Amino acid sequence: IQRLQQGIPTRAESLNSDLSPFEEYRFCHNAALLHHYAASEEDFDPDKARYFYREALNSAPNGEYFAFTAKQYSAFLQDMDEPEIAEHLLEDALKNDLSDEAATELKAALCQVWMKKLVAPYDTLLLDRLKQVLWETLQAYQQQNRPVEEALTLIDASHVANISESFSESLRYINQAVDLLRREEMDELLYRDGK
Repeated sequence: IQRLQQGIPTRAESLNSDLSPFEEYRFCHNAALLHHYAASEEDFDPDKARYFYREALNSAPNGEYFAFTAKQYSAFLQDMDEPEIAEHLLEDALKNDLSDEAATELKAALCQVWMKKLVAPYDTLLLDRLKQVLWETLQAYQQQNRPVEEALTLIDASHVANISESFSESLRYINQAVDLLRREEMDELLYRDGK
């Protein structure tokens, strides 16, 4: 760990631990997050973050923890402009036996990957998959009574409907999102004529 902190190259084989399996997972997951989010621009080392994310995935005690790390790792992969790898990771994580909440979060992350992949000319298969998973995610957020997440999903659904030239549907989704955000007093997510 001292070598890693000082930027000295370290082979994975030299890293030994006598932590319990869960503590090993937790250490790797948290180290990955620190390398991903807490590093300054000069200190950011994507290889270290990638290493700890992979080790956390390898040591995850069950599918729920694997999903938790996979969601964070997929955000890192998107930051690194690697949407294909993020997509495969999330799809693999969804194959695990998961709670409804974990599956919903992975589907929401997968939708974000697909949203970034949407470029003209639009892939109709991707659009159809995105519509289906957005709908599943939206219904789950409604059932879980998560209005802010529901509103953000509606914004994405509005964009997809607009691309699909379903303009009245797009307008309906964005109006529903605005209503939810107002009700939740999430003014920072609403545009207010430059105010």
